[in-house]
Amino acid sequence: MIAIVSKQELVAKGLFAQEAGAEVRIVGMWVWAKFPRKPADEVRNALSSEGFHWSKSKERWYFIGALSTSPRPHSYKAIVSRYGEEELDT
Repeated sequence: MIAIVSKQELVAKGLFAQEAGAEVRIVGMWVWAKFPRKPADEVRNALSSEGFHWSKSKERWYFIGALSTSPRPHSYKAIVSRYGEEELDT
């Protein structure tokens, strides 16, 4: 079972504070992070160790808060359209 991470936990861990301009959004049960440029190795390693994955097609890091029931890939825009989004202050 995958643990669901809270907004407060993400901010407390400081995963995004090291990179200026990081946009972090909660979309449904997922967390998406976009950086203005490639993050430093330490940040990428920290994201990976916390369970985030890189989506080349969406150009964002993501954390799966729940298992997907859809077998088809969707664009980031389609996901936001369906679930809405909330920006996380980093």
